[in-house]
Amino acid sequence: MLKFKQIIQLSLIFLVVGCQESDKKQNITIVDVNASYPEKKINVQDFAKIEYVPLETTDSFITQGFIQDIGEKYIIAKNYIRDGNIFVFDRTTGKGLKVINHLGQSGEEYTDLTNIVLSESSFELFVSDYPARKILVYDLNGKFKRSFPFTDESYYTDLANYDADKLWAFKGYSPNIENENSCHILISKLNGKVAKEIKIPIDKIETVVWSKDGATITPGFLSTIANADYWGIARMSSDTIYHYAENGQLSPIVTRIPSVHSMDVKKFLYLTAETDSYYFLRSLEKDFDLKKMKGFEQQDYMIDKRDNNLFTPVVLNGDFTNERRIDIGVHKILSDKNVFAYQVIEAAELVESKENEGLKGKLKSVAMTLNDESNPVVMILKNK
Repeated sequence: MLKFKQIIQLSLIFLVVGCQESDKKQNITIVDVNASYPEKKINVQDFAKIEYVPLETTDSFITQGFIQDIGEKYIIAKNYIRDGNIFVFDRTTGKGLKVINHLGQSGEEYTDLTNIVLSESSFELFVSDYPARKILVYDLNGKFKRSFPFTDESYYTDLANYDADKLWAFKGYSPNIENENSCHILISKLNGKVAKEIKIPIDKIETVVWSKDGATITPGFLSTIANADYWGIARMSSDTIYHYAENGQLSPIVTRIPSVHSMDVKKFLYLTAETDSYYFLRSLEKDFDLKKMKGFEQQDYMIDKRDNNLFTPVVLNGDFTNERRIDIGVHKILSDKNVFAYQVIEAAELVESKENEGLKGKLKSVAMTLNDESNPVVMILKNK
């Protein structure tokens, strides 16, 4: 069997969903998820503009820094523990502005902070509550405004701010996430009604959910990323990753071989970030060892848009004097679409690195203001 060991460029004619024109040729990058690609080291400062935002630490603002959203004016965070706290910080200075907590059982309270989405245009927070299967809306001062349920029997993942009137989400279903009704959707911020379904071509349903001997495990999988120009969307059941434009057009950008449908042990491929120069992708293998409690092996890929070469990326933070790797991947879709990735750096790590002469540049200056008990620092990455 012919084995592909590098990117192949093909000109293919694709039928675009939604009755778009079908006679335009698209250059599709093909990735072999079974191949090994050469390693490439690169400093993130070479292709990104970096902001370091130390989150203010006071008696009222002590947070583990689980970032939920980043807008142009605000950073929204919560804790990993389920205490119900929502922290609102100033994006520029990191100053703590508000702590909101409506954890409870009433109609105006949430039972769980599954996702939090910032809408700066309406000065609102949209809180996804999985156990209650609904979204609650508060203003940034914490006042309850309204709520609305998830549509039909679905659960929303990849909840994000789309525009002034609509939210973005992926509509999945328990327990397998993927079925014939699953798709990306746009929903009204006012009442939660589905304004549009975004469907990509699928021949056969696949799921990333692993089940065996009565155990069921659902690993993390990104079906959506976003930047200033496009939304990048993937489906576990599709071999192709698409750009979705605001005019509704779907354009295929990456496809994979072999087909996920042909593999005995499935490997899924999805985008983790897109910059002006690179696509960052990740594969996830659907395999798990219950005895060792290990599995779901991952592999990272980087496509250089300028020459379409493909690499295994090793991305380094050049503000450390040693080689400090960072993970290029947004695990939340951010309201500021100019931000393609972020990292949360613990204060204690920065203090130790500073004492060992391990920092330089603006990060060293930030570390001078911290102690071991300080809140984390948010590293924000934007295109240059």
